[in-house]
Amino acid sequence: MRKNILWRGIALLAVSAMLAGCSDTGVVENTGSIGDGTLTQSEADITPGSSEASQASAESQSSEGEEQMDEVDVEIVDLEEPHIDPMNLKNSWQRAAFFADWVYAEQKKNTLISPLSLNMALGLVAEGASGETAKQLHEYLGREDYTSYVDQYMEFAEGLTVEKGENRYNDAYSFRYEIANSLWVNQENQLLSDYQKKVQKAFRAEVQPADFDVDVSGTVQKINNWCSEKTHKLIPRIVEETDISSSLKAILINSLYFESPWVDQWHVSEGEFTAASGDKTTQDMLFGSADFYYENDKATAFSKAYSNGFRFIGILPKETGEFNILDLDLESLMASEYDEYRVSARMPKLNFDTTESAVERIIKAQGIELPFSLNSEIDGIIENNNLYISQIVQKCKIELDENGTKAAAVTAIMMKATGMAPQQEVKEVILDRPFAFMIYDTRNNEILFLGKVTEPCKETD
Repeated sequence: MRKNILWRGIALLAVSAMLAGCSDTGVVENTGSIGDGTLTQSEADITPGSSEASQASAESQSSEGEEQMDEVDVEIVDLEEPHIDPMNLKNSWQRAAFFADWVYAEQKKNTLISPLSLNMALGLVAEGASGETAKQLHEYLGREDYTSYVDQYMEFAEGLTVEKGENRYNDAYSFRYEIANSLWVNQENQLLSDYQKKVQKAFRAEVQPADFDVDVSGTVQKINNWCSEKTHKLIPRIVEETDISSSLKAILINSLYFESPWVDQWHVSEGEFTAASGDKTTQDMLFGSADFYYENDKATAFSKAYSNGFRFIGILPKETGEFNILDLDLESLMASEYDEYRVSARMPKLNFDTTESAVERIIKAQGIELPFSLNSEIDGIIENNNLYISQIVQKCKIELDENGTKAAAVTAIMMKATGMAPQQEVKEVILDRPFAFMIYDTRNNEILFLGKVTEPCKETD
């Protein structure tokens, strides 16, 4: 028998299909830090892989709970003092949470990051690195042979696209899970042939010549056109002319696009959302059944299935007000999956985007410093050049309504030289105050996207 669960409050939403990109077990089963080369299609393990982490530094504010909730003491969390030292992050769950918390602390608004997109872009770098630099990158990515893992993951992702009208769920959304990679190389330089063969095979990477000196505007337009095409116009730009200089040797880019209807559509009704500031807003809310229930000592959560096999996870912190995602212990939460409950949930529609133009600072804060220094050993990408990472930019966008979800991410790395039952107990999860969310691939233990919502999303036409 399954019990029914309804939640209220701050939640972390996880879509099980496309968000991750970081995984300790990943598509490849691990016997240590390296996979054995076989795809994992089961949903037995749910440990996501090495995703980028983020640090939070905002003052905590408490938001009042609904009258049906038990009274709880609200802990005032100093977001400038993370409970876990970033140098001691142990797994991809923590790295992803640290990444999201850092971006939220800087921007103080709804936040979305993509650990998977970041890792794919870093994987392009790692394939051309050697020595201690390669060791640091592989440590961050969670495996020594990330390129082989990507080759298998790309194979898994291929063939998951079904056009509108060809699925049995609804005509509002297609099934799409599309990953693309490209390398834009200074036209005066040449990729090493061995490196080019490997990234074209494993990452399905496109290689394009680029003018970083004279025709800068033309180069920027070409890169942004590629970005817009690969994300179906959700992210029309990733670089600006001010990002380009004649000292650039290459720009390595990953794009990730997810689109899917729900297995069971949400219903829509008017409801109230309480922002982190305490302000209350009346807006359209989604409500309906969910699939699984999760709980640890920090949070409760629900999952709702997409028709392409991924899941959306909604996570509700047990304490109201501001929160750090890192403190919710996502790994233990996702490991607590219960199937004996029938779950009912409520949440707002989502429509927002996030830009983080200095992702490199978040990685360096975790002790991964060599790839960003003049002592870097990235000598296996361009002939007669040793490279280092000068900047990492990531943009993400999500559109979620009663019919389905669209989400996209683009990560650009600038390189310079040197997702009728009997009467049962009902539990509710209502995301009507600040919450977090992710889109999650349960089959391969990958977090595609991880986000945080603290204010209402503006309605769009």
